[in-house]
Amino acid sequence: MLFRSESELEERFIRGIKNYASQEEQQLLGWDFQTITIDGVNTYKLKIINGETEFYYLITPQVNLGKSDGVLYPTRTDHMITCIDVKKNGESIKIEDLQRIPSIAVYLDGYQYHATKESNRFIGDIQKRISIVDTGKYLTWTLTWEDLNYFEAMLSKLIPDQDNLYNKIKDYNSNYLRLQNAPNYKDFDDKLKTKKNNLDRLIYVLSNLDSEPLLSGNITKDRKSTRLNSSHTDISR
Repeated sequence: MLFRSESELEERFIRGIKNYASQEEQQLLGWDFQTITIDGVNTYKLKIINGETEFYYLITPQVNLGKSDGVLYPTRTDHMITCIDVKKNGESIKIEDLQRIPSIAVYLDGYQYHATKESNRFIGDIQKRISIVDTGKYLTWTLTWEDLNYFEAMLSKLIPDQDNLYNKIKDYNSNYLRLQNAPNYKDFDDKLKTKKNNLDRLIYVLSNLDSEPLLSGNITKDRKSTRLNSSHTDISR
């Protein structure tokens, strides 16, 4: 069976963020996206403007995490998003506050790749991503081919641009009531729940990553007993 390559997904992820930052509305606000080279590797700088707050991120591909990082099960992320500066009213926040902002380990994959008859890596991936979150220093975020399809449709003003999670919330059915009690969602304001797809949600989180729920540890604390359905560690799910 043929599967879409990881590199193709990674290219679409970076292109999606670049295209979002390049929209006229974001450009007028002062957003910026740059490709730089660090040790011969293409790395990316993202500037997000949200009101009087400026966020500066470094997006680094293929970052290894292991016991030296406090991660029990060694893993390699597809990208690591690290906040390198936050400015409020033109002034950088204190270094101790910056260090409290978690990095986001991004995985670009899908159920088809990780849980086929030939290759069933699903349980191992869950263990690795739980161990990342349990450090208190990182969040994890998973994006699939379908997530990127929805996001690209949204940028092009096409449909469908809404994933199943958005539709379930919008319908206000029993799943919405469960999500209201899910720790990964209740700590954010209601705007997160209006985002149409998983990359749209990630960009929203990046635009609010200094929020008090994150800085206080409410998002990154151990949730072994409270994870929704115990089925996923991602804040994105």
